[in-house]
Amino acid sequence: MVNILILEDELVFARDVSRIAGEVFPENRICILPSVPSALEVIPDIAILDIGLEGEKDGIQFMKEYGSRIPAILFHSIYTHRMKDSFGPNVLGFVEKGEEESVLREKLLLAKQRLESVPVAWLQDEQKRMVPIRTDLICSCSRLNRVVWITDVAGRSFRTKSGKFDECKEWMDDHFIWINQSEAINLHQIRTIDKDQIVMNNGHFFYMSRRYRRKLESRGVL
Repeated sequence: MVNILILEDELVFARDVSRIAGEVFPENRICILPSVPSALEVIPDIAILDIGLEGEKDGIQFMKEYGSRIPAILFHSIYTHRMKDSFGPNVLGFVEKGEEESVLREKLLLAKQRLESVPVAWLQDEQKRMVPIRTDLICSCSRLNRVVWITDVAGRSFRTKSGKFDECKEWMDDHFIWINQSEAINLHQIRTIDKDQIVMNNGHFFYMSRRYRRKLESRGVL
């Protein structure tokens, strides 16, 4: 099931985008909103954004607020002069309203390819159920009392089945980096870095040791 958010205040365009998205993603849950919500109940897998919207916020502001938490973002708008403003984390393209449907379909197929290529980790939640978690939405891995705890962008906590880091190795790729002896973070989920404190997109914060700081500097993070 793919969660798709369409931010569009013109019903005709909203219906067209919904139809095309449904063709590319037959198993979907589509939410259409005319304005930027005060909060998202569910972080979508794909967001298709108009720029000019009802309300105080536009699609660009929505992208800047949620962009790092949504794996794939597309802009569908008449405001081509704001195309440069639409560049951001996970933005796959800009489609002008009125273009051939094949253009939007092509961008959605690119989003589908991205979603299918992301590894999924099976982790244990607080009810001890094994659930699949997209690894690009994982913020951090920490060892506490010999158990590995993992947090995602929504702030939820999980653990590996055995409680060991060995189960993380297969999906902890180049996006993750160690910041001290017991904690690793997703480089794509960093919100801010202030001296030795790192704040993640889920609001959790960590402190890096001087030894590991050099590794972040070598990766161009600092």
